[in-house]
This record gives sequence, structure tokens and C-alpha cells, in this order.
Amino acid sequence: MAADRPLQAFRFPAQRAFARDGGNFDLVGIVYIHPNVTEEAKIFLAFQYPEVKDLCKQFLTLISGILVFSIAFSEKIIDFQRARLFQRLSLLVSWALLMISFVACGSGLYFIFIAAESANGSIIYNYGHDFKYFTRISYTLLDFAGVSFVAALLTLVFTALPNVLGKIKRLPKQ
Repeated sequence: MAADRPLQAFRFPAQRAFARDGGNFDLVGIVYIHPNVTEEAKIFLAFQYPEVKDLCKQFLTLISGILVFSIAFSEKIIDFQRARLFQRLSLLVSWALLMISFVACGSGLYFIFIAAESANGSIIYNYGHDFKYFTRISYTLLDFAGVSFVAALLTLVFTALPNVLGKIKRLPKQ
């Protein structure tokens, strides 16, 4: 009987599977969707949620890589012994903005997960809101993470700019 077989992940188009308790699940992509879910929630779970989740994971990787790279090569960006206070502070501000961006992106990933759980009819996170509420929070956090990331990169460029311009002036003329 179909109820005895374990659930399997199917590809598009959506297929019907039977849960062990006798209930039905719609399987869209590789997402298990509860049968009482609206069409709008199914579209969110099938397309928007996986894309935003992947975007968040890639963005977290990019942010952490740039943060680690800039910390590891901070002596190449500015010479701490001879750097002015402005350069030291701007480098610290850049790192702080990267950390803020990392936290905001991680929080956005968490809220998009809660939105997916809410869209699928989960009672684990029963906050009394529909998935659109959590999606808006997630998108706001991701927008804030993006703005913080760009501000951090610009601050990092302006931190290194005096050193780069100084090296260009010292180049021998040919």
C-alpha cells in the first residue's frame, strides 16, 4: 500500500504522495507541501523560498570571506604603525559594518525559514501571522544586509585609498 512507503522527493510537476499517518502531501520540487496550503503559499515554497535561501547562503559566504580576507591582510590595507587615526577607525567601521551585514543576513535567512514553515502550515512557530509577514521581515533584513555590505566595501576602499595614492605618487617617472 502507498501509505507504507516512505516519502520521496519528486521533481516538477507536483505529485501526490501519502504520509505514514494517511494524510496527503503535495510534493513540489523537493519541498513537501501540506494539502491545506493555498496556491500562493505553494508558489512561495516552490520558487521564492529556495531562491532566497540560496541567495542568503551565498551572501553569507561572500560576507564572511571578505571579512576574513580584510582582517588577514589588514597590514597590506593600512600600516597600523604609521596610519592616521582616521584610517584605523575607518577600517574598524568597515569590519563592524561587515559583521552587521553578516548578522542581518543570517537573521534574514532565519526569518525566511520561519516564513516557509508558516506557509506550509507548521504549528511549531505559531506566532499568529501568515508567511507574508515573515517574508517582509526577511526581505527587510536582507536589504539592510546589502546596504551594510556596500557601505563596508566603500569604507574599506576609502581606508586604503591614501596608501594607494601615496604609492602612485612615489612611482618613478619614465
